[in-house]
Amino acid sequence: MTSDPDSTRPDRGSLTGASKNFGRFEAVRVLGRGAMGTVYLAEDRVIGRQVALKEIRAEGGAEQRARFEVEFRAAGKLSHPNIATVYDAFESEGAYCIALEYVPGTSLAERLNAQPPLSIKESLKIAGQIAAGLDHAHRHGIVHRDVKPANILLGEDGFVKVTDFGIAKLASVDVTRTGVSLGTPAFMSPEQIEGGRVDGRSDQFSLAVILYRLLTGRRPFEGGSEAALFHRILHGDPERPSAVNPALPPAVDRVLLRGLSKDPAARFPSCTALVDEVGAALVAAEVERSLARPWLPRLVAALVLLALLGGGWLLLRDLPDAPRWAETDKPRKRTDGTLAAPSPVPEPTLGEPLTSDPIVSEMLDPAEEIPALPDTTAGNGEVEIVSEQGSCQVSIDGRHEGFTPVTVNLEVGREHEIACVWPGLGRRSFRATVTPERKRFNIRP
Repeated sequence: MTSDPDSTRPDRGSLTGASKNFGRFEAVRVLGRGAMGTVYLAEDRVIGRQVALKEIRAEGGAEQRARFEVEFRAAGKLSHPNIATVYDAFESEGAYCIALEYVPGTSLAERLNAQPPLSIKESLKIAGQIAAGLDHAHRHGIVHRDVKPANILLGEDGFVKVTDFGIAKLASVDVTRTGVSLGTPAFMSPEQIEGGRVDGRSDQFSLAVILYRLLTGRRPFEGGSEAALFHRILHGDPERPSAVNPALPPAVDRVLLRGLSKDPAARFPSCTALVDEVGAALVAAEVERSLARPWLPRLVAALVLLALLGGGWLLLRDLPDAPRWAETDKPRKRTDGTLAAPSPVPEPTLGEPLTSDPIVSEMLDPAEEIPALPDTTAGNGEVEIVSEQGSCQVSIDGRHEGFTPVTVNLEVGREHEIACVWPGLGRRSFRATVTPERKRFNIRP
């Protein structure tokens, strides 16, 4: 069982004595220490890039070597904005070393211990990005198995990164012996504690524990000892979140308790679905509270009336004396007194490019040119949807896909309806066709 308190965050440690080298990487300072080894901030002397270099002591023999190979192979398959990138893996002086993306910022564990507490909106944004990264890993057959706040990095750029797939399991390679549980006790799923086979729903349970902690300020399962904690996870029922935090509606109880189900089959089909359902429950509760206010309908009616009156005055004020379209369907009088034929009404132009739509042009990054569509395209491809104006909730063809950044598989050559909702900022939707050249959409409110 790992017990790394915070395996990739700065502790402002420094190296004593001569600098330490790991191949082409030179250690700058210690970022963290744990049961399995040490993490350094290091610099790649070849290209000058800073990395988080994890040194794992090679004391476990063939099994630890196999686990190291699994970690490298698993992490090397993953490329997602919400997963810390693995740059290299090698052996050095009797230790296994992995060079990971260095994420300036803090860990979720450190943020949870700081003030002020995270708001519900901030919590959902963080959980949505964690879910997006985990779902990407699950689509590639990889289970993290140690999802906890210390392994969630909050970057200064606003991106959330899931890191440390040190005990990840590939679907095709399992070096975990039956009956051996790996993970951090407070966030482990029941099936993981029992040493059974796990899949992405185990990570979803861990995410539900984190989300419970974000929304209520405490974990759903507590115990004075590891044995007591395991018993609570296996047999106990957590307190309803709304009873811990009265600001939460009862609808959130149903969603979170489903994510914390003892039976994996009773949980949600994906981590993103869990977070989306929590968000939907909060929105529905707010709408219900608003409609229950007796003064609200009268206020809305008054605002609508004022808008109509004001809009009508502006329309009359700005109405041109002779609209251009009104002169195109009647004869015009020549100076000699004869009538000229009416001006032809221009025919609509068909086949305008996608960027001719002003709404779509406003939403899409102008730097990203949309190429002409090929005549025929087949198959599916990964499409990345991002938003530089904060995280938005994405729906594609009426199906919720989570919060940006989102990577989804879409049919190439087919037109898809893409919608993005920013809390408090509005909604944008458009139709676009995915092509082999066009696989990234940058949406703006």
